[in-house]
Amino acid sequence: MIEGCGGCCLSLILIPLLCLAIVACGVIYVYTNGPEPPLSDRFKASSAEAQAFDTAIQNAANQITTGSFDGGGFVIQFDQRQMSSWLTLEGQDFAEDHDRSFPFENVQVKLDGGKMIFYGELARYRLNLPLRVTIKPDIDKDGKLKLKVESADFGGLNLPGVLLKEITRVLEDALMQPIDDLGYSYTLFEQTLVIEDGVFSMQG
Repeated sequence: MIEGCGGCCLSLILIPLLCLAIVACGVIYVYTNGPEPPLSDRFKASSAEAQAFDTAIQNAANQITTGSFDGGGFVIQFDQRQMSSWLTLEGQDFAEDHDRSFPFENVQVKLDGGKMIFYGELARYRLNLPLRVTIKPDIDKDGKLKLKVESADFGGLNLPGVLLKEITRVLEDALMQPIDDLGYSYTLFEQTLVIEDGVFSMQG
């Protein structure tokens, strides 16, 4: 039986081994060429900072219902450590609650120069592969927040478009869902959108 099989049996052994070797090389390549965290290697998510982010978003929703902000509008403001902590500690649960996918750990988001620098470790098959995405927030013609991906770094490899879309959708939902849930019509003011020195701020 073995002799009759010839090279076929050998192929059945070698091909899976070759595939494993290719995958291993890809993982090593991503780790070697992967992006650095935008805040710090020593950054640790804080439950207090995560709660502060959640409170900032909820406060904006409360301002709408109570009319406590000038002119009956609302303001959203938080810093990069608060957002990073919330995404690390609450991001996956939030995404699942909204039928989205957010398979990232050790998330960091730098807020500066009008942009969000998203960093996360893609958690798959007991591996954590680092990626970094530069996102440009903007207010569209309807006065709604939109996040546009400008670039993505996955150790020199291409990231699937669907994964990039999930990142921006989760971020948009995290910022606006409590307000959307109120059912009120609202408009964000483009001139109030400021992302600088670690702080995100906008008014509607």
